[in-house]
Amino acid sequence: MDLEKLYLIAKTPEKLYKYHKININLISLIVNNEVHLSKWHDLNDPMEFSLKINEEEIIGLFPSYMQDVLKSGPDPSGFLTMYNEENQTTKYREERICSFSEDGENLSMWAHYGDNHSGICLAWDYFYCDEFRPFIQKVEYLEEIYKPKSIHDIHYALSKKLKHWTTEKEWRLISKAEKIKFAGPSLVEATFGYKVSRQTINTIKSIFRNYNYPSIRYYKIDIQGSSFLKQPI
Repeated sequence: MDLEKLYLIAKTPEKLYKYHKININLISLIVNNEVHLSKWHDLNDPMEFSLKINEEEIIGLFPSYMQDVLKSGPDPSGFLTMYNEENQTTKYREERICSFSEDGENLSMWAHYGDNHSGICLAWDYFYCDEFRPFIQKVEYLEEIYKPKSIHDIHYALSKKLKHWTTEKEWRLISKAEKIKFAGPSLVEATFGYKVSRQTINTIKSIFRNYNYPSIRYYKIDIQGSSFLKQPI
C-alpha cells in the first residue's frame, strides 16, 4: 500500500456510517453496490451554501484584467442577475453529495435520517473504500455561511456547514457522478432501528445474503430503560 493511501486512511474515521430509510433506494444500494449522490441544492439545509452574491463580490472573483471591463459594462446589474441565475441552474448544480457520519449511534440522526428509528444504519470500513477515497471530504462547521472566494471554489464550499449541525460529524462524497460503486466487503455493518419488525429484518438480511457482502454483521437498536443499546442479532 502506498504512503498517500495510508495517510488518507489515517485522517479518516475507521468507519463511515449512513442512516437510511428502508425503501427501494436501499434495495438498489445493496443490489448494485453503489451509493446515490444527491444534487447539492436538494439538501436539507437551504442556508448551508449560496451562490447569490452581490455585484462587487462577483466582479472580485474574476482576474484583475477583467474587472475594469465588467465594472464599465453597459448593464452590471443585469450581469449580476445573469451570473446568479446561471450558477444556480447550470454548471455548479452538477455537483452532487452523499453524506456519511462518524457516529453510528446518534439518537438525533436516527430520528431525522433513520426514518424515526424505522430505518437502518450502514457502516463502511474505510480501509477498504478505495472507490470513495478520491471524493471524500470532512465537513467543517462554521459560524457563518461560507461564500466562495473564486469561481473555482464551489467544490470546497460544499464541505462547509453552519455550526448548529456539528453533532452530525459529517463526511461527504462530493462528485458530479450520480452514483459511486463500492466493494461489497467494505460494507461491514447493518444496524436496524428499534421500530423495525423481525419480518423486515429477515427480508433485508436475505437480500444481503444473495449478494457479495462477506464481511457484514447485523445489529438492532434496543431501548432498555434510559439506555440506547446496539445489540448483535
